[in-house]
Amino acid sequence: MANNQKKPVTANTKKAQEKKYQNKLKNEVNGFLVTSEKSKPESTQVPVPASQPLKKEKKVISKLSSDLKAIREAILNELKRKEELPEKPKFRFKKVKKEQPKEKVSGKKEKVSFYSQKKLKKITHKAFFPKTKKMSIIKKKEGKELININKEKVAKKAKGINNHQFLKTVVVSIVILIVIFISGIYLGGWRGSIVNKVAKIIPFPALYVDGNMVKAYTFLNDLDALEKYMERLAVPASQSQLKKQVIQSLIEKNVIYNIAQEKGISLSDQEINEMIDFLKVEEGEEVEELIKQLYDWNIEEYTQNVLAPLLLAQKVEEDFNNSDIMSYLEADMAGYLNKLEISPEKFAEIASGVNDDNTKFVGGDLGWFSLGDMVPEFELAILDMEEGRISQIIETRFGLHIIKLEERVISPDGQTTFKASHIFRQTPSFKDYLDQQIKKAKVLTLIKI
Repeated sequence: MANNQKKPVTANTKKAQEKKYQNKLKNEVNGFLVTSEKSKPESTQVPVPASQPLKKEKKVISKLSSDLKAIREAILNELKRKEELPEKPKFRFKKVKKEQPKEKVSGKKEKVSFYSQKKLKKITHKAFFPKTKKMSIIKKKEGKELININKEKVAKKAKGINNHQFLKTVVVSIVILIVIFISGIYLGGWRGSIVNKVAKIIPFPALYVDGNMVKAYTFLNDLDALEKYMERLAVPASQSQLKKQVIQSLIEKNVIYNIAQEKGISLSDQEINEMIDFLKVEEGEEVEELIKQLYDWNIEEYTQNVLAPLLLAQKVEEDFNNSDIMSYLEADMAGYLNKLEISPEKFAEIASGVNDDNTKFVGGDLGWFSLGDMVPEFELAILDMEEGRISQIIETRFGLHIIKLEERVISPDGQTTFKASHIFRQTPSFKDYLDQQIKKAKVLTLIKI
């Protein structure tokens, strides 16, 4: 069963079969010419009397030989020309293997077949172009299948091109809309609910603070809330002023957030909930309605935009006040106080060396002043002192003081004036510290103000 299976015809096998047909034809023509010239059938040799003239049989034979030679030369030339010609494109079709007849072995001489030019041409054509009816049917069938396959390929390709063009058109349209929308937000100052919804979906940046992106939605949302708040208070403000205020607030929030990240400070849900409960106790259950009227926010938005940043700023400020700087200043002032207990006369000398204000140049002398000229913490300490005495360390919003009351005078109208000196070390306030950090921050603003 395995031997009867038909092998696929390749280009190499096709070429080999054509070569085989050509060699067979050459051998057949050469054998025919040799047989016709050298051997003569005995049945044709009949004794002829001497008186009778010979038949012109030799001339016929010679003429036949010359015709065959001409045919041979023509075939050889044709074969040579075929070999020189470039190969024709070969069709992939199934070739039906033709069974070769078995040669009969016999002792008899082979009969010489005389082929006419027409028959010889037909044999030559078949040798060079073998073709059967079955093969042509297969080729036609394969041709139809190829046409159908090509049609399907063309249809698929056209469908793919249409899909590609459609997707390309959609992508280009989306890009154009995004470009127009970006131009409207950044350059045109577009506002409104639709703009806010789109900005909420697509994270357009409004500004960058130390590499942290602030979304355009956050900026627009804060701007709407501030505008509504100012309208409720009947405070006139231009769009440029409102935008500057919102941008400054966003920068401050991000700087505080970065400081908290560096210090490891965070807010817990419990702290936020406690603040919300405190607001409800202070303002009553109508706190949510009040927030809605003032900012057009719900309680969650108010917590995220106002309460949480405020609580975080308070924790950062507490950490700053309890930092090593304050501890160092307190320890430094305690050392000065110890020196004064031993040598009170060195008060002016110490003040001239360490004071952080203009009294440094006059030995800490504050001159004469009345009640109300100084901060309350300073005046309360002065009222409890006697002339010539030195106070303990007093803390005010300006810093740390060691006060020496030089003289107290009460005027006839009952007004008291004081003459005092102080040793003063200024403590850096959180506001000054925050302003320095904001100046150091790298800010890139994309919104047109």
